[in-house]
Amino acid sequence: MNNPTQAHQIVDLDFLINKLRYAGRSEISPERFGHAFDYDLFALERLAHVDQLHIKDWRMSPPLQNFMENALKVMGSAALLLTDMDEAKTWFKHYRFAEFGDKTPEQLVSDGQHAVLFKKLSVSAPSNRQRFIEQTNPQATATAHP
Repeated sequence: MNNPTQAHQIVDLDFLINKLRYAGRSEISPERFGHAFDYDLFALERLAHVDQLHIKDWRMSPPLQNFMENALKVMGSAALLLTDMDEAKTWFKHYRFAEFGDKTPEQLVSDGQHAVLFKKLSVSAPSNRQRFIEQTNPQATATAHP
């Protein structure tokens, strides 16, 4: 028997990444990524530490491509523990980790610290889903435990 909430947990990260790539290329389109995750190009430029005025083809630059790919992987991993990709996107942009100087996952990926997020997410196995939700979303505690 399929649980409706389990259906939302399945994130086909390969499908999503391929949807965001330039046609016939391996690079992710900043425009498509921005549209999918509510970023403007200036925010992506800032988060990836690139300057489109000084890099001829900044859309293909390794720092920008690395930021987008790592952000997708982190959000995809978080989506497996949260309800869906929208919640993972909100978590990625707004949750602050006290142990990392109050930085958000977005800031940690921007700083090249995505490995600490993968470690944190892998420790929060699906069996610990509710605990992860409560730790990352204080409002979920009130909702889950009326």
